[in-house]
Amino acid sequence: MTKRIVSAYAAASRELSSDPEAEAKWYGALRDSELVDGLELSYTNGFHPGGSDHLTALLDPEWSLVVTSIRRTLGAGYRNPAYGLASADEAGRRAAVDDVAELRRQIAQLDRPILAVELHSAPNRGRAESSASDLKHSLEEILSWDWGDSKIVLEHCDAFRTSNHVQKGYLSLVEELDVVRDLSTQQSTNLAMALNWGRSVIEVEDIRGAQEHLELALESGLLSAFVFSGAAAVDSAFGPAWRDVHLPLAEDEPTSLLTAADIEAAVERLPLSLDYVGVKTTSRPDRQGIDRLVETFRLLAVTDQHARSAGLVTAAGS
Repeated sequence: MTKRIVSAYAAASRELSSDPEAEAKWYGALRDSELVDGLELSYTNGFHPGGSDHLTALLDPEWSLVVTSIRRTLGAGYRNPAYGLASADEAGRRAAVDDVAELRRQIAQLDRPILAVELHSAPNRGRAESSASDLKHSLEEILSWDWGDSKIVLEHCDAFRTSNHVQKGYLSLVEELDVVRDLSTQQSTNLAMALNWGRSVIEVEDIRGAQEHLELALESGLLSAFVFSGAAAVDSAFGPAWRDVHLPLAEDEPTSLLTAADIEAAVERLPLSLDYVGVKTTSRPDRQGIDRLVETFRLLAVTDQHARSAGLVTAAGS
C-alpha cells in the first residue's frame, strides 16, 4: 500500500535542531498524527547536527523513511556550477557520485530501513553542461552498490529553459525517463521516478505542467512517487513568483495554484503500485513552533482524503 510521506523539514525553523524542547514537540506532533506514515529526511553533510543516534531517537520506529539529497546537491552546485550526476565535467560528476557514496554510508549509520533515496540530475544547464549519457554513467555506478531494499528514485525538478524563473535547470523529464528506462531494460534495477506537482508547474509556468509530466511518467510505467507542493504565478508572503518555495494549498495561501481539485485529479490517476505519495510545504513566516506544521497537516489531510477515495491508502495507513 502506498505510504504517506511528509517532508516536514521544509516547514521547520532553522533553529529547531538547537532547541531540544521545541524539537521534541515538533517530532511529537508528527508522531501523534495518524496520517503520517513516514518522513522525508533531508541530507546535507549529515541528517542532523546531533548525529544519527539523536535523530533516530526522535523518529517513530514504525515510520517509512525517504532520503532526499536535494539540499546537498543545491549547496554543492552553488560552490561549483559543474557539480552534478549529469555533469559533462568529469570532476563535477565525480564529486557528485562520491557524495552519493558518502550518503550511502550515512544511511547505514541511521540503522533504519530506507524506502527510497531521491537523487537529482544536476547541474543547472544555464551554468554548466550536462547530458543524459553522463547521468546514465553516474547511475550505473551508483546502482552497482548494495542499497539493500531501498529504491533509487530520480526526482524530477524543473528543467532548464530560457525563462528568468529557472530554479533548478536540470535535465528534462523526457531525458530522465529515457535514462531510467534504459537502465531498467539493461539490468534488473531498483530504479524509478518521482514527480513534484509544484516543480512541474514552475517549469511550464502553468498548472498544465503537472498534468503533462504526470502523463509522461504514467506512460513510461516508471513512476513510484508523487509529491504535492504548491507554486504561485505572483509574489507572495512565501517568496517571489515561480520560486520553488513549496507553497501550501490555495485555501491557506490565495496566491497558490494548488487546489483540492488539483490533488483529486492527480491522485485519481496515480497507480496503486505507487510507493509513496508525499506532501511538502513551507510555513507562513509569522508562525512559530509546531504551528509551522499547520499548512503541512492541512495539505496532508486533503491528500489523504483523496488518496483513500482512490484506493491508494487505507484509513489506518497500512
